[in-house]
Amino acid sequence: MRNNKENAMSITKRSKPLKPVVFEKSIQRYARDFMIQKGFEAFKLEGSKRCLPDFFFGKDGVSVFMEFKRVGQKPTEAQTAYHEKLRGHKFLVFVISTKHELEAAYDYIANILDYSKRLLEHIEFKHAAEQKEEKNYEENLNT
Repeated sequence: MRNNKENAMSITKRSKPLKPVVFEKSIQRYARDFMIQKGFEAFKLEGSKRCLPDFFFGKDGVSVFMEFKRVGQKPTEAQTAYHEKLRGHKFLVFVISTKHELEAAYDYIANILDYSKRLLEHIEFKHAAEQKEEKNYEENLNT
């Protein structure tokens, strides 16, 4: 009769290595923490519509929806249709299964944030210049 150690070794030798399974909840938690660390507000979307994406993230006027799926899974037809509707309203919508996909999505979002920031700076500069010009015009009228 074999002892427990021999049984464990024989089972280990015969067993195939298990592939790590990344659950949807674990990538959601990672993504939420990652995006909060990057300065985003995070909202878990739960409610009346089954086709809503899992999370909404927002920062500096940029709105992002993210749907999380296990590797190899796809959104349902209803989810895909709703994602397209959101994209039609110019929202960013991503379907994320891995950390790599999240980081790639964030790189894309970061480029939009950078462009948005530079655009707002340009608008503020132009507005300040117009106000200065208007003030000079008013002063010249009064003299």
